[in-house]
Amino acid sequence: MSHPPHGNQEPGNEHTHEQTPPHQAQGQAQQPPHGQQGSQYAAQDQLLLSAGAHIGGLLTSIIVPAILWAIYRDRSAVIEEHSRRALNFQLVLLPAYILASIVAFILPLGIIGSLLQFAVFVFSAIFAIQGAISAYHSQQHSYPIDVDIVKKQ
Repeated sequence: MSHPPHGNQEPGNEHTHEQTPPHQAQGQAQQPPHGQQGSQYAAQDQLLLSAGAHIGGLLTSIIVPAILWAIYRDRSAVIEEHSRRALNFQLVLLPAYILASIVAFILPLGIIGSLLQFAVFVFSAIFAIQGAISAYHSQQHSYPIDVDIVKKQ
């Protein structure tokens, strides 16, 4: 039995050939469609965004963790978990920052308030960096003050 020439296959013939698309050069690696990257690439993105939620909380308070949580809460359990925990921690620290700022403004020279602000920042930095490292290594992270203000979806 002879096979029809390539391109003239009969409708009932189940035998298919992979062809290089006309816009792609022979031997060139084929790129996956947008949004369908390999699992290794997607996993690396999840780790970076999860770590970014913790560091973003340190640098912007609630802004970066809230944005990441809002965007990824239904898309990625890993990013949702880390951004939610970072957001909750920053929400707990927010009143301390506000109180320290008020004390710095009211008291003469504001030294006590400035020291309080610095102490809160150092406390936040230590645990945010630990959180980022844990997230990057695919580990769970719990902050020392773990209040669920933003609940798990």
